[in-house]
Amino acid sequence: MQQTSRSLSQLHTSSLKQTANATPCGPIRTPCCRHSRQAEVQRLACRLAASSGAGPTMTASSIVEEFYAVQQPATYNIRYSEALKAFAHSAILAYECGYSEDMMQQELDGLGPQQGRDSTDCTVFLSLVWITIMLSPNKSVRRWVQGAPVSEATLAEWKGFVGMIVDGWFEKRWAWYPINRLQMELSVATGRVERPSVVAEMARIVYTTLETVAPQFPSM
Repeated sequence: MQQTSRSLSQLHTSSLKQTANATPCGPIRTPCCRHSRQAEVQRLACRLAASSGAGPTMTASSIVEEFYAVQQPATYNIRYSEALKAFAHSAILAYECGYSEDMMQQELDGLGPQQGRDSTDCTVFLSLVWITIMLSPNKSVRRWVQGAPVSEATLAEWKGFVGMIVDGWFEKRWAWYPINRLQMELSVATGRVERPSVVAEMARIVYTTLETVAPQFPSM
């Protein structure tokens, strides 16, 4: 056991040095190379945790903080699009690290009423990112821990909505999907009629995820 721990530690140190010295920004496109290298370090930690049986290495508090930035970008002095990208990157890393919907909800509930506010909406956003990855045909993101990221009920609720966007992205190269069609799909699947602005925000996180894991269009 000590030898295994030592070898994991040595591998971690060696890989961190390689990551720090690497010149490319990495496979995931981020606003800056530093963000990408931090993502690579986190990704390495996920692999090590999975191989040693240690489980996920991320915390819900950092993810929910980025979700708050999406909801209130002015408060965090950040543009909405950049806040959305940051949240998508963290959600993708959480997927790789083996987080699940139930696991994240438990951690969010444990943050307390003040920091854990809007935990349901945060979980919905996470689920949208994870289902987007699940439905993407290119399979560019690897999950390092076994187990489904979302429940069957959540997948059934959002699969049609996300699937329409994913199919349009890969098969028709659509950079946007008509909101009224997405709104109709949601009303059929959930029995709720969401406002167009809410539907557009949900579609935006799906597109931001696709731009990260399967870029098809030049970045503006």
